[in-house]
Amino acid sequence: MDIREIIDEVNETGSHFFDPETLRFFGQTPSDFSVEAIEDGNYLIEAPMFAGWERREQGKQAGWTRRIYDPTTKQLKMVR
Repeated sequence: MDIREIIDEVNETGSHFFDPETLRFFGQTPSDFSVEAIEDGNYLIEAPMFAGWERREQGKQAGWTRRIYDPTTKQLKMVR
């Protein structure tokens, strides 16, 4: 799977995780997300987080967004 497929499936559930406003708030775009297949058919998605476009332009990373995507339930889970 790629991030576009994951975004489409997550959006089907009514989640606002990938809404343009949400991504903008964290200074992210869909292309920032990497996708890695992991155990049990799930996927690790992650992207740098900047907390806004101004911080992104300044290169001031605030952290990482990391989630596990379960394609069976189309849900994102926190990484522990």
